[in-house]
Amino acid sequence: MTISNTTPLSEIRFSLKEVRDLVLDQEIDWRDTPVIGISSNHHEDENTLTDTYIESVRRAGGIPMIIPFSTDPKVITECVSRCDAVIMSGGGDLMPAWFDAAPSPHMGRANTHKDFFDLTIIHAALRFSIPMLAICRGMQLVNVVLGGKIYQDLPSEKGNVIGHNQPATRYELWHSVSVHPEGRLKEVLGADEVMVNSFHHQAVSDLPPCATITATAPDGVIEGVDYYPEHNILGVQWHPEALACHGSEPHTKLFDFIVGEGCLYRKARKLHASMLTVDTHCDTPMIFSGKEDYDFTRRADRALVDLPRMKDGGLDTSFMVAYIPQGALDEEGYKRAYDYTERTLDAIDEVMSKTSEGAVVAVVSEDLITNKQQGRKSIMKGIENGYPIARDLSRLAHYARKGVRYITLCHNGDNDICDSASKSQNTHGGLSDFGREVIREMNRLGILVDLSHAGSSTVKDVLSITEAPVIASHSSCRALCDHPRNLTDDEIRAIAGTGGLIQMCMYKGFVSKDSDRASLLDFVDHIVHAHNLVGADHVGIGTDFDGDGEVIGCRDASHIIRLTIELVRRGFSDSDIRKMWGENVLRVLRAVEPQLVSNLK
Repeated sequence: MTISNTTPLSEIRFSLKEVRDLVLDQEIDWRDTPVIGISSNHHEDENTLTDTYIESVRRAGGIPMIIPFSTDPKVITECVSRCDAVIMSGGGDLMPAWFDAAPSPHMGRANTHKDFFDLTIIHAALRFSIPMLAICRGMQLVNVVLGGKIYQDLPSEKGNVIGHNQPATRYELWHSVSVHPEGRLKEVLGADEVMVNSFHHQAVSDLPPCATITATAPDGVIEGVDYYPEHNILGVQWHPEALACHGSEPHTKLFDFIVGEGCLYRKARKLHASMLTVDTHCDTPMIFSGKEDYDFTRRADRALVDLPRMKDGGLDTSFMVAYIPQGALDEEGYKRAYDYTERTLDAIDEVMSKTSEGAVVAVVSEDLITNKQQGRKSIMKGIENGYPIARDLSRLAHYARKGVRYITLCHNGDNDICDSASKSQNTHGGLSDFGREVIREMNRLGILVDLSHAGSSTVKDVLSITEAPVIASHSSCRALCDHPRNLTDDEIRAIAGTGGLIQMCMYKGFVSKDSDRASLLDFVDHIVHAHNLVGADHVGIGTDFDGDGEVIGCRDASHIIRLTIELVRRGFSDSDIRKMWGENVLRVLRAVEPQLVSNLK
């Protein structure tokens, strides 16, 4: 039996057995076929949506799922969370109160409850970094959510416009659209100009900073916007679903695009479900140290890492460090640094103890695996700057007992251990004699040596004497961004030669010389470069979140899955992604754990 929406009644065989057999014959691929959620329209007491949306997604290889109208934010968010991509469908006018504007006398029919439904879908998709294709009203809504504005009525507000509300059917072409080279739309459509249909009197006017105009009508009205790489959202002002169903190739490609993005998202989410993800550097304790009422289980206004964000982004483990600014090398400075370090390390224990085991402090590598299996997030400890060691080697054993797994030898400025990459006076010409003792004692205790912030002479000296793998917990590639905090190719190879790790840092000034435009795509370039030098076994991620680490497209822990998506897009194998996200860290932790465990007995 073959049946479609247009099959005449006379040709339908009313056989229950044939229907059953059709179902049983379907090969179901639970793993790879993306679910594409489509926002429904709502009229009186009915959910409505034209068949062309469903058919366009089906033809592109996706599983269409209508997101039913509701005003319950939990229901909406749960529905969206089950999607691999979302299409925001068209509809009526947007109530101007949502963007702090007075109603225009020319405003058409609006539905505040439908507005709430659609806006909730968009916010839910943003929360989980789900790709979106925003169509007509959908693009206007996205623009408002992200901080832009719209014309409530093109003829009266913009003037001198062509007719944008065609009297012909939605399957007929109405006017041309110039496709701009900026953004992804031209690549998707494969054309400089396309003919489109048009059913709107509202339109995008002012763009948010993250947006790029990708298409315009002959009268200059914005017909396409790309919000990538800040957000994986592509918007068009026309209705491609109607044209795609009639075989118009440029418009079918929009559905190929969103289904393709859904495939990437689905694969990334599958990886996060099974692999361990570890961020080796985060400065969040700077925010909560000294705050007795701090609640890590709540989404914080200031912090980039908290339990809700870790859950949303699929981050399993965060190394939280006690960061100590470099101060005077005297007894008063040493005491202040030591006391602050103690308070911060204790604060990590205290804050995590209040999470009802949503996040727990981990000490050894097996803790990370166990916590992942039991649905808990892991927090590991580090110290950023060896300054609080002062000149007392016994403090290293004390820090090992407190669960510190790595110590960054210095920060900005030389200390008693070594010379720094920044603000250095070349005090020791690399490691001091005391610094050499520190390295040997860290090796003996199973504390990893962290070379981020270390000057080149220090890096060279450490690599000449270490008997254990060393790491750079948050550094990037100097070949791509010439900054003294980044590592040269030779240094990257030498660190890998110890069996160690180079964890790429998201601080924008280390990612691109044009730091204000540094994006997730630039960050992935650093991963690619390091991978090409030393292979996947020695590369990972140390975001430096809450220490000014963030780039366009990856602003906090909830965006971590976006990095995985881009790694998949670049063609990295599942095996390489697993290594770079967590397996490499496990290997290096295990390499020094025999010493750690024996010294903790």
